[in-house]
Amino acid sequence: MKRLFLLLAIAGVMVACGGEDKKSEEQRSKTAFDYYVEWITASAEGNQEAFNVAFEAHEEATKDMSHDELRRLYEDVNRWNVQNTDIATKGTSNLIRMKNEYRKSK
Repeated sequence: MKRLFLLLAIAGVMVACGGEDKKSEEQRSKTAFDYYVEWITASAEGNQEAFNVAFEAHEEATKDMSHDELRRLYEDVNRWNVQNTDIATKGTSNLIRMKNEYRKSK
């Protein structure tokens, strides 16, 4: 059940619209993945400021990704979550509070 919640939370974050970007697909995927790791780790640590910066950068990095790019990113995120279960679980448990605070800061 925890894993399902984690996967659903991550899937909700990765919703994006289609479009073209000058960066290569691989660069966008890597950047979006790196930002994911940063914001989920910041969430796990309760670091709101770092979460806000990384979450916003992640949203920017994913907004123009194609469906296939998002699918590959989602697969990479799932692999990372399995390998880093403690961080992913704690980060997900703080996610709603962190996202609410992020939205208030906007």
